[in-house]
Amino acid sequence: MPLGPYEMPAAIRSTIDAIAPSGETTFAGREWGPRGEGYRIEKRYLDGGTEHVRTALIAEDGTVLERAHSVRLDEAPESVLATALQTGPLVTLAMVVSGPNREEYWRCTVRDRIGRTFVVTIELDGGLRSVTRQISARVDV
Repeated sequence: MPLGPYEMPAAIRSTIDAIAPSGETTFAGREWGPRGEGYRIEKRYLDGGTEHVRTALIAEDGTVLERAHSVRLDEAPESVLATALQTGPLVTLAMVVSGPNREEYWRCTVRDRIGRTFVVTIELDGGLRSVTRQISARVDV
């Protein structure tokens, strides 16, 4: 459920400003999932024409449940890119995902030859964890 910046508790706003300062907020909303209940905030940054993404899932008390940030493709481990390229020939985004205490896995966005988009989840050592298809949709309510 999307939210405006002032609909989030002060602890959430303080935490996201500390771990992902400035940037353009592209999404802020409630999330319920395997890491728990919290607020998901995504921010976009432009650095010399290159776009970077940061996202965080923050509990109501300000505790960081999950965070992720994109890295330039030439900085991603070769084993991770090799695994992602098994799904399609174009990796468009590589993000390292961390839990509350440490980095846990990679999440790559990949396009195949006919334009389908997939999210490939990869272990830190390059092993395949999962592949899901991403489908864009418009919902009128």
